[in-house]
Amino acid sequence: MIYQLEAEQRFPKRIKIGIRAVGWLESEVQMWVSRRIAASRIDFRRSA
Repeated sequence: MIYQLEAEQRFPKRIKIGIRAVGWLESEVQMWVSRRIAASRIDFRRSA
């Protein structure tokens, strides 16, 4: 799912860290998580 979200530009871009290994910047992933939480709270308030 992460690769699909990344392809849709809805998740931070990966960084190649080895021949067969990738990673993500923790700060970018934390920002993505924060945005998802905020969006879910807005949606919850609208539906309540």
